[in-house]
Amino acid sequence: MIAGRDEAQALHGTLSSLLASDYPDFRIIFVDDRSSDASGVIARQLAQDDARLLPLRIDHLPSGWLGKPHALARGLQEADGEWVLFSDADVRFAPDTLALAVGLAVRQNVDHLTAFPDLLGGTFWLRVAAGTFGAHLLAGLHLKKLRDPNSSHSMGVGAFNLVRSSLLARTPGFSWLRMEVADDLGLAQMIKDAGGKTMIVSGHGQVGLAWYPHVPAMIRGLEKNTYGVVAGYRPTRALLAALAMAAFALAPLLAWWPGLPAGIAAVGAAALLAPPLCALLGRRRFGLQWAPSFFTPVGLLILSWALLLSGLHCGRQGGIRWRGTFYPVAALRQGQRVRIWGTTRRVGPSPGVSGKKPL
Repeated sequence: MIAGRDEAQALHGTLSSLLASDYPDFRIIFVDDRSSDASGVIARQLAQDDARLLPLRIDHLPSGWLGKPHALARGLQEADGEWVLFSDADVRFAPDTLALAVGLAVRQNVDHLTAFPDLLGGTFWLRVAAGTFGAHLLAGLHLKKLRDPNSSHSMGVGAFNLVRSSLLARTPGFSWLRMEVADDLGLAQMIKDAGGKTMIVSGHGQVGLAWYPHVPAMIRGLEKNTYGVVAGYRPTRALLAALAMAAFALAPLLAWWPGLPAGIAAVGAAALLAPPLCALLGRRRFGLQWAPSFFTPVGLLILSWALLLSGLHCGRQGGIRWRGTFYPVAALRQGQRVRIWGTTRRVGPSPGVSGKKPL
């Protein structure tokens, strides 16, 4: 399932790669979320030649919903398979990706399989920023806890979230994530809260993401969610997090600065060793590229700047504008489920969690 708005530039390649899959029985649901470009036309034209593609159109966004969670909720109403794959309109798939992923999930007896994609295209410095984010994210993962249904530890990647339908039906569905900008992480969180098992793998050679062409485009694209996920829409937290990233980026200088106490120099030496260790970890576990990881300090400075700009723009506007709709900060805070800083909101008892298909 894919939900997209104004994705005409990438959509044809994504849908075509999925239609070329060798999986024996599947259906693609594309939800056009109020696009003003040719996204809907592209999907309908492909659907005329292949009945496995079901294009849907949304013209009205109900109050109290972000566009993407609402579109995914609408698409899920049409899903009737044993497994549901949630992906994005700028992702490419190898012909055997679906078969390999479902087979792996069944063999490992997991309810949720997520994959880190290859980064397609983009400048070197974009890869540095993306690699820095990915390597530090992976370094904080506890793979055994992901598989443990009694642990709340979770991880989801928007490019590839494969979910067992029967487990998904035990969650509140996307209505619980209606105001969550990090819906991919929220989906994984719901699965774990429902007692599911998660597995994360490398999508190297199987899943590719045509993300952003360069760093300025990435910073603009992250404006809508970085401030909320990292800092909970709190300016003080955003400033502290940005300063912490910048301090870690500059810490290697302490290893070479003359006259510093041994303890401080040791901190600098540890920070100096962090990039190659992250490169090794990312390469061994998930096939990440070597070179960008060695420029982790630059990547951290880019990400800290992106966080500051995200907070600044949100503060100036009093909220965020996403997919043509403005959302005030108060509503975003109230509906936030995923938090890196502070207590994450868990799924509580809900009369809607009774084995029915999520809304």
